[in-house]
Amino acid sequence: MQTFLNQVAKHILENHQNELLDIAIVLPNRRSHVFLKEELAKEIDQNIWAPKIYSLEDFVAELSDLANLDQLDLILELYEIHKQIEQEKAEPLDEFLNWGNILLHDFNEVDRYLVDADELYAFLSEARALEVWNVDTGEITDFQKKYLAFWKKMGRYYHLFRTQLTASKKAYQGLSFRIAAEEIEKRAERIPYKKIYFAGFNALTKAEEIVLKHFESIGTGQFLWDADSFYMKDKNQEAGKFLRKQLNLSNPNLWIQNHFKDSEKAIDIYGISGQIGQAKLVGEILTKAGEKNTAVVLADENLLIPILDSIPKEIETFNVTMGYPLSNASLYDFFEKYLQLCQQIEAETSKNNYFYKDLIPFLEHPIWKSLSRELEEAVQSILQKVKSQNILFLNIKSLESINSTLGISLFEANNNGEQIIQKLIQFCLKIDAEPSLSSSILNREMNYNFLKCFNRILEFTSEATAISAKALLQLYRQVVSTYDVSFIGEPLSGLQIMGVLETRTLDFENIILTSLNEGILPSGKTQNTFIPFDIKRKFEMPSYKEKDAIFAYHFYRLIQRAKNIHLIYNSNSSGLNAGEKSRFILQLENEIQSYNPNITINNRQINTKMLKNELESTIIQNNEGIQEKIIQHLKNGISPSAINTFLTCTLDYYYKYILNLETDEEVSEEIELSDFGSIVHKALENLYRPYINQILDKIAIQEIKSKSDAVLFDAFKAKLNQEPNTGNLKIAYEVSKIYLQKLVKLDESEIKLGNEIIIKDLEIPFLKPLHLFDYGIKIKGIIDRIDTFNGKTRIIDYKTGKVEDKDLIIRKLDPLIEGKLSKAFQMLCYYAAIKQEYANVEVGIISLKMKETKFIPLQLVVPELDEHPEEELIKMIFDELVSMMTIKLSRFEHNTNSQYCNFCK
Repeated sequence: MQTFLNQVAKHILENHQNELLDIAIVLPNRRSHVFLKEELAKEIDQNIWAPKIYSLEDFVAELSDLANLDQLDLILELYEIHKQIEQEKAEPLDEFLNWGNILLHDFNEVDRYLVDADELYAFLSEARALEVWNVDTGEITDFQKKYLAFWKKMGRYYHLFRTQLTASKKAYQGLSFRIAAEEIEKRAERIPYKKIYFAGFNALTKAEEIVLKHFESIGTGQFLWDADSFYMKDKNQEAGKFLRKQLNLSNPNLWIQNHFKDSEKAIDIYGISGQIGQAKLVGEILTKAGEKNTAVVLADENLLIPILDSIPKEIETFNVTMGYPLSNASLYDFFEKYLQLCQQIEAETSKNNYFYKDLIPFLEHPIWKSLSRELEEAVQSILQKVKSQNILFLNIKSLESINSTLGISLFEANNNGEQIIQKLIQFCLKIDAEPSLSSSILNREMNYNFLKCFNRILEFTSEATAISAKALLQLYRQVVSTYDVSFIGEPLSGLQIMGVLETRTLDFENIILTSLNEGILPSGKTQNTFIPFDIKRKFEMPSYKEKDAIFAYHFYRLIQRAKNIHLIYNSNSSGLNAGEKSRFILQLENEIQSYNPNITINNRQINTKMLKNELESTIIQNNEGIQEKIIQHLKNGISPSAINTFLTCTLDYYYKYILNLETDEEVSEEIELSDFGSIVHKALENLYRPYINQILDKIAIQEIKSKSDAVLFDAFKAKLNQEPNTGNLKIAYEVSKIYLQKLVKLDESEIKLGNEIIIKDLEIPFLKPLHLFDYGIKIKGIIDRIDTFNGKTRIIDYKTGKVEDKDLIIRKLDPLIEGKLSKAFQMLCYYAAIKQEYANVEVGIISLKMKETKFIPLQLVVPELDEHPEEELIKMIFDELVSMMTIKLSRFEHNTNSQYCNFCK
């Protein structure tokens, strides 16, 4: 296989072997430099001076003669502009950071695409004014006036920021490109090379295009494109969108080749659930593919550590080109929680008390156990005191034992920003001195990078007159987000593990690409900007569509020379966008074989238990102590969801209900299914509560309909602390509206048929003993709705997921005990607990997701009912369950068929 860089090397040597010092090569990124030098070395048999190789960013920096600042320096420079413009009305740093980064991103785009900033921001200001214009009164509120004033000042922000930076020969990337483009004729003279090759480029911004094409126009520059006819000649292929604009396709010297048409390829497409499943599958594929000429490409950087853990032992040499985000490290969470504590006590009236909700997560962090036994005991003693005595606010003095044992006064009142950071630096040095924590190279590198971050922040806090703990927390998040932990490896041999952008200009025979899901690759509408889509279109600025086209090119270019291609997507069905194949997979499935019959495609759905390299499961042996805790759980009250957790995966039950572990909350742009369900439930409760103990009639239904959207909107705001106006939240809101409408329509149709419905209660928590048993088992839960339907009591559970009639029919007892009828078991638990209070009652589910929304009742149609009374049958089921949970269970282990474990996945 001839790689693109090998083709570039041959072209250069054929034309310039004796004048390499007079030429330069510009590549899209720095990563490709070492590979191009290797290809040049392969083609010659003597020592020569290599040509100058630039990344595009370095090349333009040399042209502009400006030093590009990092993100922190830029945002702080912009904050100075903010204070200069707003004077006494300037926002504190922590509030400014919330929107300053977005403004900085927009300025970068404005300059990269040579947009007239005055015209853009004037247009944007007018558009915002139209948004708030009141057609009836023509008046606007004070808040709206402040809102409009902000947009009017954007152009001023831009010009002052640019002037301040260039005066000190500083810049952000877009500004460097703009200045190079605006003064290209003068600045090009400082480039001394007779020939400059621009190799492997695709989408060029307007500034880049002017710079690069200037050199082409004066005969110095030449483009070496890397493209394939498959996506170049088909105008519907987004991968060729930008190159088609750049090229005259009739030119025979463009290096447009026919790899997809002429070569044989084996494409294997795998659907597998979860990140760990993907990582295991990568390990399985690597066992067969080996490390030679193989690349594992991660569309989602969060897969890096699981994949490193899954590399087979046979692969001895590998190189990781992507950094591991410092924000993914365990220490990141520890330091963040500490800064949140500092923020909390700063806001607390007495400045001396920690709120338990902020303190407990910090003290429960595992780092305490690793420092020393004495320190762990001091921490555990305080935790025990807080929990056993139900202390809501703990005085700082109560934490002195930790300060003295640690040797650092972490818990202290009246700290300023500089003092707080100094303490975190001391803590990092403490970790560095602890052998158990510094023995791992990765741990040492992470700790070293945190030290660099804190020293970086210290530079600012030392200069600042005062900085709040709240601003310090924001700064910490900002700085850490720019740091990656680099891995050491051999870049030219062995397995290569990289991100999608690192693959530019590189080629491999074997490609393994993970997380190929819509919303990840391509990422879709994920841009943070103040500039709306339609205004971007007017000013020819890029939107998510252009970004998707860029990544389409990266995808197809990556696989165009490869022979063995493994495409893996996450088939997990949780989340609004989950389980959806990337459209790049769908395009291949529908188009590629008709284009070239010699390309084979195989689709496989993988269950994790099919993998040979199964990770060792944790196994917990059952004992008397654990049995006592289970019995106590049953006596205190066990929920149907806890029972179903046990039946689905005993190890997950052990972690959650015996050890009482809690799942970590994760920041996510996508609404979680649990939040989605609770929002719908809360909205329905608020809609129907005014009509409790009333017969639902047409008037009530119309009132509910009229309030539905507003009540749902408020439920979203209350749960998520933001309005559902954009992105995935907007989608979730619209889906929720449909769900609410379905239930109201169901009640309305029943009323029209002459049925009488009386709402008795809503969202009722219960804790009921099952009188069938001597050992005091209790069932607890929350009933969504109790009503009477033509006089008969109904216990109703709303579901936002799919439920069919068969899910609530119990024909045999075995599937129930095996956890295969979880919804039926939940309803059976409700029935067993509630039936004592109601003589004539039925339990069931209303699924809001189904096309036909209806009440689905629980049905017991087991043959044993002919021989045993209903109560005895229920007793048999729970007797077997209790026996399974205590006596029969010998060990707790992960069930490989369980896809939704919280702790053992």
